[in-house]
Amino acid sequence: MFDVNLTLVIFVGMFLGFMALLNEMVLKPVGKVLEQRKAIIRDNIDAAASARARANEVVTQYQARLHAANAEAQALITETTTSAEKSRAAEMKKVHDKGQAEIQAAREKLSAERVVLIEQLVDQEKVLVESITKKLIGDNATVSLDSGTIKRALEEAR
Repeated sequence: MFDVNLTLVIFVGMFLGFMALLNEMVLKPVGKVLEQRKAIIRDNIDAAASARARANEVVTQYQARLHAANAEAQALITETTTSAEKSRAAEMKKVHDKGQAEIQAAREKLSAERVVLIEQLVDQEKVLVESITKKLIGDNATVSLDSGTIKRALEEAR
């Protein structure tokens, strides 16, 4: 069967020595490297979380500035549009007033020309009526025509 002797003690001693040597030469350095990797990974995760928080903060600030810039641009557009509409309204009023003044001046000029033309036509009308009367009634007929009556008839004949 199994004999306990010095060989067994030597083998047990050699096994324990081998295990201690294996622990010192392989397992402890590997464990150390694994701990270093864990520490590096933990540091990287912490750095990434910190970078993400800073990035979110920068994005929030950028969005706030973008919103402010959009609001400022919209206000500028509104102000410019309002100013342009006021300027357009003022220019349209000027053009309208100028047009009305020109129309009024043209009416007054036409009215004055009409008066002058009516004055010129009164004498021609008298001559024409006398000529027609003489042709229809004869040379002996006399017609008394009032210039005011002829003028009034021409003004009403529009």
